[in-house]
Amino acid sequence: MSRHLKHKNRIVFAPFYQIEQAFGGLWSNRIMTVASILVLAACLVVIGSFYLVIRNINYNTADISHLNKMVAYIDENYTEKQVGQVKAEVEQMVDLVEGVTLISKQQALQEEKEKYEKDYPHMFDVLEEDENPYRDSLEITYLEDVTVAEVTSALEGVDGIERVVAYEDIANSVSQLKSIIARVFGTFIVILFAVTVFVIILTIRFVVITHREEVKIMRYVGATTRFIAAPYILEGMIIGTVAAVLASFLQGWLYGYIANAMSGAVTPLPYSDVSMLLWLGFLAIGIVTGIVGSAITLYRYLRV
Repeated sequence: MSRHLKHKNRIVFAPFYQIEQAFGGLWSNRIMTVASILVLAACLVVIGSFYLVIRNINYNTADISHLNKMVAYIDENYTEKQVGQVKAEVEQMVDLVEGVTLISKQQALQEEKEKYEKDYPHMFDVLEEDENPYRDSLEITYLEDVTVAEVTSALEGVDGIERVVAYEDIANSVSQLKSIIARVFGTFIVILFAVTVFVIILTIRFVVITHREEVKIMRYVGATTRFIAAPYILEGMIIGTVAAVLASFLQGWLYGYIANAMSGAVTPLPYSDVSMLLWLGFLAIGIVTGIVGSAITLYRYLRV
């Protein structure tokens, strides 16, 4: 009557029966199986790409020196000793400041000369030998968990500091960009997850419909719901696992291609730093998506 009944004893005692049935179901609906794998792999690559965009933004903004730094200009009448005292006082603000670098007026002038020497070699010829329009300054790196306003207020209270220049607008713009990308990333995860679950539902649905009569017979002869559902859950897990492996290879190739193309404009995050995390993430999302898609289908179509 049915291959399930013909092999009743093997069904009950063979531990690999569910695996055999799962692969059999996937093969019998191989077109939908391949479609599910490709759609899920594509969704995972898009999710991984958004994650890599965020990681690369963090990686590159960490290298932009002025985002978490400010410059405090010291009174031009202060002596070298007094400048050292100002620097020491700022260094004591350990709850706000991470590092302090003194840039002398001579160093500032020399850096500007080197900066414009090629294009404007005579720009500084108007200065007298001992004339220097620059002043001593402190380049201050502040802690990430404090605000620019807090550090600026503390620095302005130090005797000898006349002006503080912070790059708050740039820092805020980068923070807003990160926030926007994170929201878009989250939205796409939800949408892609829903699309993938839907495709897997269709795949498992075809398998269930094909074997609906056999499932009914198994229920009538006493098979448990867990036993009947196991092959279909395994099908979803297999689809998710294969898609995760495929997505990992595609993501690595795509990232390498884009990183090489943009290497002159930005410094790409080494893929080796995130490859294992992406692989584990793909595997987890793929398996969970496959299980959810299969569970929804079983709930709707295995009730007899």
